[in-house]
Amino acid sequence: MPTSGAVLVRQFIEALESRGNFIVTKPKNSRNVYKVANDIQLFLYLKGRGGPPHKWGVTRNVVSRLQQQSQLWAIVLIYDSIETGCLITPDDTEFYMHNIWPL
Repeated sequence: MPTSGAVLVRQFIEALESRGNFIVTKPKNSRNVYKVANDIQLFLYLKGRGGPPHKWGVTRNVVSRLQQQSQLWAIVLIYDSIETGCLITPDDTEFYMHNIWPL
């Protein structure tokens, strides 16, 4: 049985905290955005899928809120295990929004 997306996100956060010595907190106003701090601080939009179809929903509102942050940010899409997924940078997000994603 596939692992749920929520479990994958939790496992990913645990790995960040244990392997990378990051402190991960979740702002009150978002379901999928996490603040990650160590020597750097950034926001990560985390989504997980434990099985097919490997599709995610990233809305224009989420991207707009991330773009308004003064800190670094990225989108992390995890599938099947915490070892597989995609890291999407702000530049990649901008390209995808205008050329690929139907937002």
